[in-house]
Amino acid sequence: MSMNRNPDNTIELKIKGMTCAACVARLEKALLRVPGVEEAVVNLATERATVRCPLAADALPALTEAVEIAGFDVVPDDTGPESASSAHAQDRDEAVSLLRVVVAIALAVPVVTMGMAWMHHAPRWAGLTALALTTPVQLWCAWPFHRAAYRVVRHGSADMNVLVSLGTWAAYGYSLWALASGQPHLYFESAATITALVLVGRHIEARSRRRVSDAIRQLMALTPSVARVRRNETWTEVPTRDVAPGDEVLVRAGERIATDGVVIEGASAVDESMLTGESWPVPKGSGDKVVGGSVNGANALIYRASAVGEATVLARIVRLVEHAQSQKPPVQRLADAVAARFVPAVLLIAA
Repeated sequence: MSMNRNPDNTIELKIKGMTCAACVARLEKALLRVPGVEEAVVNLATERATVRCPLAADALPALTEAVEIAGFDVVPDDTGPESASSAHAQDRDEAVSLLRVVVAIALAVPVVTMGMAWMHHAPRWAGLTALALTTPVQLWCAWPFHRAAYRVVRHGSADMNVLVSLGTWAAYGYSLWALASGQPHLYFESAATITALVLVGRHIEARSRRRVSDAIRQLMALTPSVARVRRNETWTEVPTRDVAPGDEVLVRAGERIATDGVVIEGASAVDESMLTGESWPVPKGSGDKVVGGSVNGANALIYRASAVGEATVLARIVRLVEHAQSQKPPVQRLADAVAARFVPAVLLIAA
């Protein structure tokens, strides 16, 4: 799924295409214009939009349309069941991003070196060399900025991508004209340097977001996919999502406990370090509580499920982490408000 529905009339959307605070402000405004939406909070770090709407079940098509009109995409949640394919896509995007960074830096360094060596009048061969080195940077390495800038401008707005794209094209275009007409001053190094530096920052930011997603995914992976449940006096393996409160569940030595519950038979020691951080196993016997995701010790246990699915302690921890990631402190809200006006102000002054 590309969204998560929460019991408090909120919808969480995974957004692709945001790059700066101006994107956040534009998307929040677009979501708030959807009828019935009471609150919309967009977090750039986690690429998530949290929308509070009483008619959450019926609002998804309108919210998706609003996101697309604003120039972004709603994508599958990389912490949900589709996380394997999403992780593969992230790996591919990260590899391409790193390649762009490496190529941009490798080509920008000699261009900057030549620009510093001949600041006032570069010989023609140096200008042609700078042109040859800068062109791949401008056309391929900076392509994500140009594409994002086009989408934003097409929807009648502006963000940091517009500034980067305009700045690099201005430097590259003027230098191309100056080289053709024999002018002494070239600025190919400006286009190459800006592209390389912004790409480095974007790549670091993307890796940080990836670590957040990986941490949540690792928490969710602690729950086993199947559980051994007593059905008609026999033990049957069923998907963990099909376990209901009151079911009797058998967990063998060394296996992870599928759901929260209370031990009704057997005695063992359970590793609850995923919850408490304490590596020493905790003794468990009849009447003791067990937590889904913890690891059973040397003996088999039979327990009665008390909380399953989204009601388990582990699921609540994941929700709290996601909620904390989606919230913005007051100082960040102020920074986003200032940044949202920064781009139009710069373009107005430059004009």
